[in-house]
Parts: sequence; C-alpha cells; structure tokens
Amino acid sequence: MFLKKTLAMSILTVPALMLSGCGGDGTTTQNTTSSVPFTLALTDGPVDSAMAVVIELTGVAIKPKEGETIEVEFETPRSIDLLQLQDGVVTDLISDLELAPGDYHGVYLHINAVKDDVMDSYVELEDGTTVELQLQGNADHGLHITKQFTLTEGEPADFTIDFDLRKSLNQREGYIELKPHLHLVHNHRAGHVHGDLDSALVADMCADPSVELGAVYVYSGADATPTDVNGSEADPVASALVKLAPHGEYRYHVGFLEAGEYTVAYTCDAASDNPEEVNELNFAVLEPITIEARTEHEHPFPPTAPHEMWDESVCDRILDSESTDEETPTPVEGESEGEEESVETPVRPIPPHLQHWCETGEKDWHPRPGRGDDADGEPVDPPVPPTNDEDADNEGDVTEEEAGDETADPVV
Repeated sequence: MFLKKTLAMSILTVPALMLSGCGGDGTTTQNTTSSVPFTLALTDGPVDSAMAVVIELTGVAIKPKEGETIEVEFETPRSIDLLQLQDGVVTDLISDLELAPGDYHGVYLHINAVKDDVMDSYVELEDGTTVELQLQGNADHGLHITKQFTLTEGEPADFTIDFDLRKSLNQREGYIELKPHLHLVHNHRAGHVHGDLDSALVADMCADPSVELGAVYVYSGADATPTDVNGSEADPVASALVKLAPHGEYRYHVGFLEAGEYTVAYTCDAASDNPEEVNELNFAVLEPITIEARTEHEHPFPPTAPHEMWDESVCDRILDSESTDEETPTPVEGESEGEEESVETPVRPIPPHLQHWCETGEKDWHPRPGRGDDADGEPVDPPVPPTNDEDADNEGDVTEEEAGDETADPVV
C-alpha cells in the first residue's frame, strides 16, 4: 500500500495528560528521590497515493525493566494525520514527564484502529474515499516499540518514534491493515540527511517527473545493496519522498537516523514497491555516508550517480555467490611469519525473500510499470528536465500557502 500527498507542515498541539500506574488507582507509581524529564515525539516515514493517514491515539505506556507500567492517558483522544509529519517535522506526545533513572523495556501507543464502521483511524485515498484502518492482531495491545533504553540522571531523554508507513499499510478487502513498523530514536544520538537531486538525474530516472518523483531510501551500513521493500533485514531503515521546491529544485530530507554508516539510494519506482511482492526497482546510489549525532548532513545526488537495477538478474548473482562459496577453500592457519594477514571484506547476507524467490519461484516478479516505453511498447526519449523560470537571485522563505499548494509542490 502506497500513499502520497502534499500538505502544509505543522506542529500539533500537546494536550494535557493524566498519569496512572498500570491497573492502579489513578496516581503515579513513581516514588523516587531523583527523576529524568522524558519527552516523546512522533514523526513519519512517508508513502505514496493517499490524501491522509489518520490515527487516533488515546495514550502512551512506558514499561520499566522493574516495576509497574507507567500509563499516560490523553484527556481526549489525539487524532494525528501522519502525512503532516515528514521532513523532520514532529508532534509531541509527552513533554517533560518525570521518570525514574534506569532501564526501560519499550513503549506502547494505545490506538483506536478496529474495523467497526467508526472512522477513528483511517486512510483517505486520492479518489476521495475513506477506508478504515484495522490494527493487525489484538487491537488492545496497541502499537508496541520493543527497543530497550536507559534513562540517566543529568542526561537528555528526548526520544522520537519514527512511524514507517511504507512498510505498515497493506490493502485488504474493505479495509487497510495496519501492520506497524516503528523505530524509537534517541534524539541526541541521531542526525539528519538532506540534499538536492540534479534535474538531469530525475529526468533520466522518471518517465514523467510531473507525475512521479519517487523517493530516497536509506539502508543501514556502508556496503548495503539497495533492494525493494519486502519485510527482510535488508529493507531500508528510512525513506523520504522527493519534493519539488518552489524554485524548481528537487529535494529530499530524512530525519532521525541513528549515528552510523548508511547507503543512500534514489528510485523513481517507489510507488510500485509493494512490500508483499518482489519488485523491480532502478536505483541511483550515493557514496557511503556517515551520520553524526545532532548534525544536519547535506548529500546531493549528482547527475552521474551510479545506477543499480534491482531485477531478476539478482538470482544470477545469488547463484554465482553460492558457487563461489562452495569452491572457495578453507583458509589455512599458520602461514609463514612476516606475511600480512589478509582482511576479507564482509559479505552482506542475501535478503531472505530474494533467496526464497530465486530458489522456489513461488512468487511472481512484479516489474515497475513501463518506464521509457509508449503505449505500444516502443522506446521513447526521456523527458526534458523542467526549467526554472524564476530569477536565480530571487530567493526567499517558503510561505505556508506555497508549502500547501499541490501545484507548486506536487509530492511530499
């Protein structure tokens, strides 16, 4: 399921909170001589093809390693359109909640998302229809983020939940299933990456940039091979839709990446990347990047960014890799003194869904829709990059009206 919409960015207001111990009498279970102010916010990894993705939250639960769960109940349910929370924009869920220092085992978001003809959590599609969201499994369990974290007195405790919609929504008969993929990020240990994409590269990658601009995928590790989204360990850890800025620049922004090394790739085929299928995608890949904590990193895509095609030929590479592994002799220990030990480059494991597909052929290969061909299947020339009629020196702040104008900014 893929969603797309241009919306003005805004910070949602934070409601008053009520605290209670899990199953208690309405009072806080925290009785400590010291505490840490805990802040929790929500942001979104975007998708394609809808006008809004709204979730209704009723509260948050925080699970310490020892002791009762701390419940934070909203005075009234929070209705949040996740498509407004892109490009690093967040909405606060909890602000400066005093928690005891120590280890914690995760966070729960309590959500109203049941197929019951009540539009509390829903998706508004591009044709104007509204479809209910149904949380996979037991709705009473809410959205569970299992990442463990430690609160230390005197250290910042600001966290953000990244809601990865690209992996979370699946179309079903009469409703959309919410299979949540969420990441908990410590803000003070994370950075952001953004940049422009050269117009010639976009024209080369996209059949019609006026209709589809694609997305930037971010993969963990400097040696990652860009793949489609399919629920494996090789999936991108984050993504961002490419936007057309008011003065004609193509831009992307990915926020809240934990410090470390990453592979960044651009594809114009994101709308055809179905997480329940194996899909053919064409990528332009940057050199490996390093994210530092609390830092904004700029990494533009040049017109010469190397291309990688993720298609059926991957099976040839998998089979070649298996043959090489079988034929490679085991290294002999105890080589003569004085020789430098050879350092082998670690081989990234083959994504399980691709391994299964290549070995069994049980799933069809779903190519991206006919890029570069006309209706009769004949090749066509790539589109001419759009020109910028604005004066190059005519710069200024983006107004709220421009940010929400679908004509000026067709993709989020």
